[in-house]
Amino acid sequence: MSRTSDSHPLRIAEVKAGAGLVGVSFCPGKVQPDGASGPWARDLATDFAAIRDWGAAQVLTLIEDHEFVALRVQRLGEEVDAAGMRWFPLPITDQSTPDHRFLSRWPAVAREVVPGLRDGGRVFVHCKGGLGRAGTVAAWLARHLEPALAAGAAIARVRAARSRFAVETPAQAAWVGEVAPVWPAKDAGAKARGCESCYRATTYRVNTTPTIDLRIGVHSQALRDLHARRGVDSSVFITAWNPFGDDRPLEWNARALDHLRRHLRGSGLGFEEGAGVPDGSGRVPEQSLLVPGPDRAAAANLCAAFAQNAVVYCGPDAVPELLWNPLFAVADARG
Repeated sequence: MSRTSDSHPLRIAEVKAGAGLVGVSFCPGKVQPDGASGPWARDLATDFAAIRDWGAAQVLTLIEDHEFVALRVQRLGEEVDAAGMRWFPLPITDQSTPDHRFLSRWPAVAREVVPGLRDGGRVFVHCKGGLGRAGTVAAWLARHLEPALAAGAAIARVRAARSRFAVETPAQAAWVGEVAPVWPAKDAGAKARGCESCYRATTYRVNTTPTIDLRIGVHSQALRDLHARRGVDSSVFITAWNPFGDDRPLEWNARALDHLRRHLRGSGLGFEEGAGVPDGSGRVPEQSLLVPGPDRAAAANLCAAFAQNAVVYCGPDAVPELLWNPLFAVADARG
């Protein structure tokens, strides 16, 4: 006999995230005659009434398009709206880690979700079974709200609340620790701008043949020529090293830059290898990428998605300029 929303009311595992709570469960309203744990025939409206009554302000849906059909929840977004909550679809492939689809959307979602959690709010996160994808994002959210929380501790917190099987794969567990939370601390923007002279005392080197050296505020004909060859009007010079200026081990930085490369490839963007080379000998050059194509808004989104204080944006005039993380203004205002 199929289990229903009446016979098996929705159970929401509560994961502490700062002052707020992340609720984790399987897909509301799913109809699964051949479910791994037995057949389901749930009701969307009933389940979302329970989520609303639990106190969620937002719903993060991590299933892919084909799963809406397979689980018979094509009206899921409509039911979220009807229940008075905000819906954010953030698709992740089953048994996998968040990719370019998730990270490219996350900065805009974070503007609403993270401040709400900091104010003691609640957000509901689900995938199909409520273990792998939902557990991974819940652990990552806990790290957003508690910067001192280690990835292993965040995962343990999720497993204690939901299931020892939550965060299912080694790759998902690694992702929680290797991808920096994108939310800056309060006053991070002011502190970063206080170091603006460091950005200006850096050569942004592109490893083309011949090499292109960029400086903030200095026109580069070589860059303009590269734009013309690629058929673009703009580019961004970005790294994934040392999120928010927090020095990380070289091994961590190398993995983070690999995540950035995969993100760009998944987004259909090419890139040239490079490095930010500080004047003098006090700091290690930061491996970086020049990405032809992104406009100012897309460059700002990349900056936020990879937790950088700033990126170097190069517009049609080929004069590099600093572009600060757009989340600084929100974090400084909300705390």
